[in-house]
Amino acid sequence: MSIVNRVVAAILAVAAMAAAAGVVVVAAAFAIYSLLRDRFGPAGAAAIIAAGFAVALALSALILMSKLNGSKSTKPGAAAERPAGLTDKVIALVTERPIVAAAAAAAAGLLAWRNPTLVSTILKALDLKPDARPPRR
Repeated sequence: MSIVNRVVAAILAVAAMAAAAGVVVVAAAFAIYSLLRDRFGPAGAAAIIAAGFAVALALSALILMSKLNGSKSTKPGAAAERPAGLTDKVIALVTERPIVAAAAAAAAGLLAWRNPTLVSTILKALDLKPDARPPRR
């Protein structure tokens, strides 16, 4: 088998695997949609599926970006230049322990689903913008 045939076979194999992965993702999304449709309605089930895939995509992008950034050499004093904020700590947690980060995200999602009032209270407490309107009396 010549090198050209091997390259073409490899490209075809990768394309077939990508197509199969796409079919699996669509089938899984439809199965989950079918389970959620009766409880949340068509729009709610579609929104939950879209949010789930968005979170999965964001986590994978975050992990891939952290691996790309981790491969670059940094100066020894670079970490001491600025204090580690919450974002840096979250990125470090996701890169060092992705399963723990995924479990924490799932737990936060369940907490938000079970108690939306608590989530809205936390978000109001974290709102750092000053109110444009004066408070009502």
